[in-house]
Amino acid sequence: MKSNSRESALEVTLREKRSSFSPELVKGLKEDLAASKKSPGEIVGLDSDPFLNAQDIAERYLVGNVTPKGDHYLVEVFGVWNGQKNSNPDVVPELALENGHWIFTNFHYGKTDIPVNENLVSVLQVLKKDRQKTSK
Repeated sequence: MKSNSRESALEVTLREKRSSFSPELVKGLKEDLAASKKSPGEIVGLDSDPFLNAQDIAERYLVGNVTPKGDHYLVEVFGVWNGQKNSNPDVVPELALENGHWIFTNFHYGKTDIPVNENLVSVLQVLKKDRQKTSK
C-alpha cells in the first residue's frame, strides 16, 4: 500500500482495500475519519486500531476458530506477545461472501459492561450520535 505521509493507516486501508469492507462499514469509518480531521487535538472518533482492537500491535496474529453465523462467518484472531498467544481473541472479524469475494462486515471485541462497545459498527454509530449531540 502506498501512502502519503499525512494519511493514517486507516485512510490507506480504506483507499486501497475499500472493496474488502461492507458499504456500511466504509461509510461509518469515513464519517469517523472526517470528524476526527475536523477536530485535531480532540478525540471525537476512534482512538485505536478498529481492525485489531488495539493501541499497540502484537508481534503477530493467529487465526483461531471460524464459526458460521447465518450467512456470515466469525473468525477468532489472537495476538501473540513475547511468543505467547493471548488466551482470548483480540478481535473477531465478521465476514460475508458477496459477489464471490469475502468482505468484512463488522469487527467484534468481546463482551463488556457497555454492550455498544462490543463491535465496530455499534461503536461508530454511538460516536456519530455523540458528535451530533455536541454539534447542536
